[in-house]
Amino acid sequence: MTRKNTRKYPRIPARFMAEWRVGQQTSHARAAVLGGGGLFLELENPPPADVELSLRFRPATHLPFIEAKARFLYQLPGQGAAFEFTEISTK
Repeated sequence: MTRKNTRKYPRIPARFMAEWRVGQQTSHARAAVLGGGGLFLELENPPPADVELSLRFRPATHLPFIEAKARFLYQLPGQGAAFEFTEISTK
């Protein structure tokens, strides 16, 4: 039996640095997976649940920076944390 992919957006492996900001606190982490709906970052200490944060990243040097509002979804211990985009724009 073939399992149907139910993801809304495809995901691709990623290797770029991303900046994430909660209030006045800024941190950096390496992106591991990028999708149309979010980003998975390699970090040990994600922000608290239900907190809106800002993300800033550039998936490739020839592309513009992307700025997004996001919310923390879940953490995989030892791997990182997933964030869902709630608003996104290029700068």
